Amino acid sequence: MIIKCDCGADPCGRWKQPPAVIFHDRHAKGAGASERGFVYSCRACLSPKREEEIQARERTLGWPKGELR
Repeated sequence: MIIKCDCGADPCGRWKQPPAVIFHDRHAKGAGASERGFVYSCRACLSPKREEEIQARERTLGWPKGELR
């Protein structure tokens, strides 16, 4: 199974390097309608609430902001 974020689509056909980490985003719009209860998102597409959770995890681990990608 290939898990990817929807942002990889480029209408101009330019290649975009895929993100290294895909997150489960329970707070994303439409996540409640999903049968899984979450949406797969890359770091750039995360909902603000999920981004705060990821930043808190980075602070706990002592990593620089944005390191978890």
